[in-house]
Amino acid sequence: MSEDKRKNKKKRIAQIAICYGTFRIKRPANLNKTDYPEYITVNGVWAQEVTDGVDDTELINWKLLTTHEINNCEDAIKMVEWYGARWYIEQIFRLLKPQGFGIEDTQLESGWAIRKLVLMQLSALLKILQMNIAYNDPEGGQPIEEVFTQQEIEVLTTLNKRLQGKKAKTQNQHNPSTTAWATWVIGRLGGWKGYDSLVPPGVIS
Repeated sequence: MSEDKRKNKKKRIAQIAICYGTFRIKRPANLNKTDYPEYITVNGVWAQEVTDGVDDTELINWKLLTTHEINNCEDAIKMVEWYGARWYIEQIFRLLKPQGFGIEDTQLESGWAIRKLVLMQLSALLKILQMNIAYNDPEGGQPIEEVFTQQEIEVLTTLNKRLQGKKAKTQNQHNPSTTAWATWVIGRLGGWKGYDSLVPPGVIS
């Protein structure tokens, strides 16, 4: 589980018990006179956290239905991992909407033009997510060259000198070869104060 200081949640390793099986969902009563089948068959996974010392209201409890085949425990774990990736999807939509790029306010009328605009925005969104992941990674995330061009790194280096304070707590303490270092700089440009005691820079910053 990742840390979320805004919700007072600390990072922890969650122990999960997983059950899986095949289920039948009965046709609703209001559709009994239709030609819909009497029931549909789906596969299900129940992921229940069993970590000791965690408040019951904080425990993970996911009940997932899917049309994907689940033949063994490995398949069930894969479904849980896929569902866990929904956080990234939610962040992408959040960044596309008013808090981010404001795609809904575009004045483009052509579907193809809007599609091109979204693709351009997704290129930037990928970097934002890479930076967000990096800042929560003890190793500082990906090597900076995998995310930024050499020219961009040179600009960030110049900005880093301008944005740092005189005291250690207002300086960028991250390894300059990591994406976390670049995240500190860009977070400062977005209005983040730069103190590690504060909430880390979020995707909006």
